Amino acid sequence: MTNNTIELPAVVNDLITNQNNHDAGLLALCFDEAAEVFDEGGHYIGRQAIKAWNEDVTRKYKMQLAPLGFKQLDSKIILMVKVSGNFPGSPIQLYYHLVVENDLITHLSIKSS
Repeated sequence: MTNNTIELPAVVNDLITNQNNHDAGLLALCFDEAAEVFDEGGHYIGRQAIKAWNEDVTRKYKMQLAPLGFKQLDSKIILMVKVSGNFPGSPIQLYYHLVVENDLITHLSIKSS
């Protein structure tokens, strides 16, 4: 599934597509080797840890992402997404705070604002 409504940087579009396809292996390739992810109080460093994190949250929540908007300032991106899945209150709106360098994500922090 490709995002056709909002023009996103390619790696961010790939992140959404790979999440919606539940492909943790391809999703992990959107990240730099030493990238960091912060989500639900967890801190994951490196592609292998990010792949394992994504497999775990996808297995639990079966989430789908729909981009609602984004702001970009140099390498920093704030992506607003609607997240739906198997969790109380679905769907919810979350903010993906990303840093993209050399066409790879080096930092992702998922927040409620």
